[in-house]
Amino acid sequence: MFARHEFFVGDERVRAHNGYGEAPRVIALGRTHLADERNALDAFAQRVGGLTWKQWEGAGLVPRGQSINNFSAAFEADEIHFNLRGVTTNVDSIMAASFSPGTMTLAELKTILSRPDLFRKTTWYFY
Repeated sequence: MFARHEFFVGDERVRAHNGYGEAPRVIALGRTHLADERNALDAFAQRVGGLTWKQWEGAGLVPRGQSINNFSAAFEADEIHFNLRGVTTNVDSIMAASFSPGTMTLAELKTILSRPDLFRKTTWYFY
């Protein structure tokens, strides 16, 4: 059976597992680029140990060729880490969002907020 442990070194969370069984499937969500940081999502994902949408297909979280427009990885993930930095909007915009270019992050946020099963496995950040 897989066992996961979390430790803190200062303010940094460190995850470890016992090596038995399957490692947790962890995804990282948030804005891909920020005004002051290109590739912000990649940096965030590395910090929290999660996979970005670019890696979901290779990890088997979404069907081949569907990484960009397929949020099903959230349903398959054991943990979701969501960076809210750069998400400046109102509730109406979030609720109107769809999975289309320019509104993907808001659509992900909307889906998580409307699904208790996803909300429970989401950790929120402002990095």
